[in-house]
Amino acid sequence: MRPTQLNIDLSAIKQNVAVLKELASPADFCAVVKADAESHGAIEVSRAAIEAGADRLGVALVEEGVELRQAGITASILMLSEPRSHEMAAIVEHKICPTIYTEQGLLTFSKAVSEVGDPEKQYFLQLKIDTGMHRVGGEKTKILSLATFIINRGQEKDETKTTPTNLYEGLDENVLAELKLLWQNPTEDDATDTIAATDTTVISVASRIILEGVWTHLAVSDEPDNLYTQKQLELYEEVLLLLEKEGWDGTDAQNFRHVANSGAVTIENIAPHDLRYDMVRVGLSIYGVQRPVGSHQVGLEQKKEISKKESQQIQLSNQKPANENANENVGAKDFATNEIDVKNTQAKDMPKDMIKDVIKDIELVPAMSLVSEITLVKEVKAGDSISYGLAHTFETDSRVGVIPIGYADGIRRDYGVMGGEVLIRGMRHPVVGVTMDQIMLECKSPEISVGDDVVLIGKQGNEKITVTEISQKLNTIPDEIMCSIDKRIRRNYFG
Repeated sequence: MRPTQLNIDLSAIKQNVAVLKELASPADFCAVVKADAESHGAIEVSRAAIEAGADRLGVALVEEGVELRQAGITASILMLSEPRSHEMAAIVEHKICPTIYTEQGLLTFSKAVSEVGDPEKQYFLQLKIDTGMHRVGGEKTKILSLATFIINRGQEKDETKTTPTNLYEGLDENVLAELKLLWQNPTEDDATDTIAATDTTVISVASRIILEGVWTHLAVSDEPDNLYTQKQLELYEEVLLLLEKEGWDGTDAQNFRHVANSGAVTIENIAPHDLRYDMVRVGLSIYGVQRPVGSHQVGLEQKKEISKKESQQIQLSNQKPANENANENVGAKDFATNEIDVKNTQAKDMPKDMIKDVIKDIELVPAMSLVSEITLVKEVKAGDSISYGLAHTFETDSRVGVIPIGYADGIRRDYGVMGGEVLIRGMRHPVVGVTMDQIMLECKSPEISVGDDVVLIGKQGNEKITVTEISQKLNTIPDEIMCSIDKRIRRNYFG
């Protein structure tokens, strides 16, 4: 068995969850364990998080939720995107709360509740509104229509309420008709061959589906001086206000409003809102990695600059006569339609004392360390080159150490070129080559020998290499570094 392994400190997970839960209090705490808990192990992390006080778990895929259920985990599980139609039965069978943002999604979930659900149990769903991330979620009108349909139990509008006149605006008429047929309670007089009046399972669908939450996702919560967050919150609050008029106001213990991810929880924000609302969704931070301020911009600026230059070249090659387009693209975009003008959202001109560009004073403990050992040491001459493409040329006579881990395990091929290092005997040593199964490093100490312990992520002596340091060298975010660690690396759990 090769000596490379990923050590996971579950006591660190518990400590981080406890600290973050206290920070988020009194809001509920959702530990996001998608992507195998960012390579930490979803089952083990889920158990540790729940023990430390997490109220529920968040997953990205149906199979991730099913895996937790099959491991005996009974805590509430929220799927953070809409399941496909053929996955809804598994969602219902395993009591996973889906996120819904289309009428087709609501219909297939309703059918699954009718067909495979327990007639005596309630089934929860949450709606997601796209306030500007433009990934998944529904636009304002559709989410309001779906929410109103669920709140009204599929019945026609109560004219005493003050929502917009067109109750189900934005919903496909055919799907809406099928939903109404499934949700409304038929009587003996209007019973049809499609739905029998005695079919109690169908009759009870409306009362068994509960709107548990309405949420959104912040695109730049790690940028405390970015007014885009404020714009997203304004749209979100607008939706909440309209739902309050329908009787869904978040005061019920079963109602959850939430927007906050790790960045929103751990970084001060200029938004005047309390970003905690009723629940927070925390992933990265429970693993002991602080979200760096502005981290999601890392690696994007160069790409944006290249894209800008390419765009300018295209415009020059297709340049039209002056004033031909003088009347085009006039006026600001309408935020209410989710078409947000990003270019003026940075609060660059705000007084410095108004920009709380600080990380909150919390102590997080890294839960992950990646270790291996030296399996071979060899001599090379000045002028010799190493690895595929002769990636590195030695300036002096040197010693090379080989470590049994490579890009098949998630180590980037350009790690050496980008300044990657490892720790051996408490010292840093530069990586000079990365292949599929091995890393080569230049030994900076003459004492290094076969069998020496190697730390790729973690602490050794007075030195440490963090996930954040690696991500910054590779122009990416900490999440990508951790998620890239392959499952063929043996996991070792303790604490």
